Amino acid sequence: GEWGLSFYIEYKGKTVLLIGTGASGEAIVAALVRAGVKKVWICNRSVYRAKALAERYPQQVEFIYFGTFPLRRAAAKCDMLINATNLGMANGKDFSDLGFLADINPEAYVYDLVYWPADTLLLRECRKLGLKTIPGIDMVIPQIIGGFMDFTGKTLDKKAAWDDIEKNL
Repeated sequence: GEWGLSFYIEYKGKTVLLIGTGASGEAIVAALVRAGVKKVWICNRSVYRAKALAERYPQQVEFIYFGTFPLRRAAAKCDMLINATNLGMANGKDFSDLGFLADINPEAYVYDLVYWPADTLLLRECRKLGLKTIPGIDMVIPQIIGGFMDFTGKTLDKKAAWDDIEKNL
């Protein structure tokens, strides 16, 4: 729908590199498989978690190790790279090596689910490479609007609400 990642890219037949297989990563994989994605490469700092998730969707999902060279190979072929880890989050650890971006598909979108800070090291480095980036706040604002409408039963002009929330962050 208009509020999901499909706002940016049509997934049917596309390839995605997903870093992080926690709850958000699991939900993203399920949504991508439902959308008809061709391939999802997944990696996680916890190998077992990523392998277990890949085994649930053997036709579309492939486990790769969380290292520069496996990430680099997948990034070269992906239509979208998604960071679903907490790397880059305020007061936390950041990526220690973004070398995997060296060969990234120049047409790829990069979506960082981290929303605080709104502008992460990953997003800044990707913009330097001329890549299209999507900040994590683009995931949070629709949740705020949807939650408000569900809770109050009121209908909002989504575009106006988005602009108002973004202005006041």
